[in-house]
Amino acid sequence: MNFYKFKKNADDETLEQVDQMVCSDGVYFSAPDTFNDVFDLKPVFDLELKNESQIEAYRRYKCVSGTNIPSNDPRLEFLREKIRTDGTFKLPGLGEFDDDTRKIGVSCLTQKIHSPTMWGHYSGNGKGFALEYDIQENRKGITIHEVIYSPMRPIIDTEILFMSKVDQQGLNKLYEKCCLTKYVDWGFEKEWRLINPLANSVLVKNLYPITKIIVGPKMDDREIEMIKSRFSGKVDIAYAKLSEFEYEIVF
Repeated sequence: MNFYKFKKNADDETLEQVDQMVCSDGVYFSAPDTFNDVFDLKPVFDLELKNESQIEAYRRYKCVSGTNIPSNDPRLEFLREKIRTDGTFKLPGLGEFDDDTRKIGVSCLTQKIHSPTMWGHYSGNGKGFALEYDIQENRKGITIHEVIYSPMRPIIDTEILFMSKVDQQGLNKLYEKCCLTKYVDWGFEKEWRLINPLANSVLVKNLYPITKIIVGPKMDDREIEMIKSRFSGKVDIAYAKLSEFEYEIVF
């Protein structure tokens, strides 16, 4: 399947990064806290320990995290008492989950390459360009998913959170849930995301090739020449234009 990533302009720094990606079949993963959606990776936590199974899940999580807490440890009774008597008490450990999520790398893609809205929002009003990827399968532990659009933020149950932290695979599923839910108003993007659970701000090489560079319909001649001189012979270059009769960008 073909997926696309928009770039706002063809400045030297951007073209250098793209050149590295083209030469290495690489994908660059960013930190979600740099994205334009302020709710990215901001789930709602069910903070209550409602029963003993949740307290046991928390105990097991702390043991795996390096703090040995036996089942009869007085610290657990302290937690029970705080939960009963303090309505503002917040469960320890959620900050660690927040810290973990900041380590995730995400690459945002779309299949809406013909959308004038997407070109307007993400390619500098058509003055930038787009990269085409051919992605057929998950590789190197990196997975591709379609974003879910919802009127409600994702809810993470504390019992599931702490049990999942015992198992890295389960924890990755929670990361994905947080990464892949966005508010409904973003639905026009039809976004897909590559998730790298291990690192962000990093180029992962030998992953997926860039199969095409699509020059925006309003890119200036100087930047077009920069792209041609740098990428001709390395990757196909296409030139986008406005459809003659429809609201579409074609190439």
